[in-house]
Amino acid sequence: MSSQRNCTGIPANPDVAGIGIRVSIYITTLIISLIPDSDKTRRLRGDLLTAAGLNGFSLLVTALIGTANRSLTLYHAVLITHLLAFLGIATNPAGSYRPSASRLLLYWITTWMVFVLLLCWTMYMWATAPTFGPPAACNDATIYVLLFVSIRATVGWLRWIFVTAEAIALFALVYVPIVAILAVRNLGNNHVVGDERPNSTSMDATRVGEANALERGVISSHLRSGLELQRMDGPLNTTASREQSVTEPVHPRPRRAFTQLSTVSNNRLYFQTSFASGRGLVGRFLASIYGVTMLELTIHRNKKRVVGDENQWAFGQIAAIIIAIGSLNEVLQFLLT
Repeated sequence: MSSQRNCTGIPANPDVAGIGIRVSIYITTLIISLIPDSDKTRRLRGDLLTAAGLNGFSLLVTALIGTANRSLTLYHAVLITHLLAFLGIATNPAGSYRPSASRLLLYWITTWMVFVLLLCWTMYMWATAPTFGPPAACNDATIYVLLFVSIRATVGWLRWIFVTAEAIALFALVYVPIVAILAVRNLGNNHVVGDERPNSTSMDATRVGEANALERGVISSHLRSGLELQRMDGPLNTTASREQSVTEPVHPRPRRAFTQLSTVSNNRLYFQTSFASGRGLVGRFLASIYGVTMLELTIHRNKKRVVGDENQWAFGQIAAIIIAIGSLNEVLQFLLT
């Protein structure tokens, strides 16, 4: 508590908590959450996600530079971690290019490096929260709002929950690629040591077995379909049906029945897909609203400790608003097309 009394104020940082930065991020994330993930909108969502990810990447670079020269306060570092939690980071290009192994390798390497940097920085920030940045005397007074509850950012249980979760994620991020590389190398060595070409006799036997299995599967599928159709039309193997088959020709309707079954299945699949898509859209929108609300409450409950004006319209905030206008323009062009 004595350190809180020695707090003279948190210096303002418009490049992190400015109104233009926040409005730009809010517009972009809310637009993305309201666009369904379908074949028609996949290209639009990809462009918007790339724009949002580049905003997140710029915030990460700002955090790394500010931490290196000790100009980033704990309050603004908490805001950056919260923004990155629902904004994301993107390193993929916005254009569509011919796929190649080198492009895919470059994408995965850059993405891996960026996420390692993010996890290392957030772990360092939470582990050293009581003494992170200037002025350290104000760190105990920094409030982080989670689930509408004000929590001091330096409290031990909160910090170590974040540190533990990020350490597990970092371990997986480092361990999984190593295991994948070793597995690929082991698979390549097995191919080199083994026969280069399989025996032709075994290949022929395998093909015959696959053909027989396919034939049995098709026949059993037709038998099951016939039984289902007969159950729909009436009882199976009754005396009346046998007499009818002898005295007069029977004109079954398997094609129409199969069409009805297909129509019912397609309608059921359509409604299930639509329900799942709508549920995902509502979930994304509510998650975005929650993230925006918690960030604004955090800013509001720390406002009296911030010294200076964070809402001054400098170049960074104007550029952020232009990016948000660009996202709105993408949506407008899509709707007009």
